[in-house]
Amino acid sequence: MDKDRIIELPKSIKNKSFCMVNQETGQLEAFIPVIFPKKKVLLGGEFMLVFQDFLLTLANSGLTQEQYRVLCYLMGKLDFENYIVIKQTQAAKELGINQAHISRAIKKLEELDIVRQGPRGGMIKSYQLNPYYAFKGKNQQKMIVSFEDLKKRKEQEKQ
Repeated sequence: MDKDRIIELPKSIKNKSFCMVNQETGQLEAFIPVIFPKKKVLLGGEFMLVFQDFLLTLANSGLTQEQYRVLCYLMGKLDFENYIVIKQTQAAKELGINQAHISRAIKKLEELDIVRQGPRGGMIKSYQLNPYYAFKGKNQQKMIVSFEDLKKRKEQEKQ
């Protein structure tokens, strides 16, 4: 293909397909899928929605600095449907905190109903962030139902 026949496409065209037609013969010469990479967010990475009331609640929650660090770590690991899957030993290593302190901090966050323990995947624990405080995904209502189901299951296990 001749370099002089290559046309730069406008930036407004995203993830579309084009056909190259020879103007002399009218024959299809090439099928060109055009895929633009996702733009990077200014700070990079993904995002979640956090409610301001939650931040005000946190400010008055009495959490220690270590507990705040663990909460920030958990929120940084937040996945869709508000699930967080972590190894406490890995969290301890990354934060430079003893694993027992991670465990106590998570227990405190559970007491405050900020997170709830989710389904276990072998030795790896999962948690779910309270969707009334923050969420990541498309359907907050679905996450609320899931979060309430975790509470019901935990209560049934205690009986």
